[in-house]
Amino acid sequence: MAMINCKECGIEMSDKAKYCPKCGTENTIMFCPDCGKQLSSKAITCPNCGRNFENNTNSKGTMFGLSIAAFVCSFFYIASIVGFIMGLIVLSANKEKKCTARSFGIAAVAISSVWLGFFIIFLLALGL
Repeated sequence: MAMINCKECGIEMSDKAKYCPKCGTENTIMFCPDCGKQLSSKAITCPNCGRNFENNTNSKGTMFGLSIAAFVCSFFYIASIVGFIMGLIVLSANKEKKCTARSFGIAAVAISSVWLGFFIIFLLALGL
């Protein structure tokens, strides 16, 4: 955490504060987590190191709700087929992102795979 001066009233405040504690002006200053260069909060890329901030707005990722549904379905025996398919869809939508939706998608595919393996073994044991 760095201390910066408000652009309106000049009071010293944290760079993490959204608004100035004295005058209420919005803090439009942020720092690049890679190189530490001061940036505008509207910055899309860091002019110093080139880090892209465009995809960092949502840490949940794409299709977060579907990933939760896939995770829940993966625990139920026959519904694990649906959980497996939904998990694959979530993984394909979040290929390069490290996000919560991707984590739930991976868990859904893994758990569903175990259940489906048990189901196949069960069918083979019955001779079907």
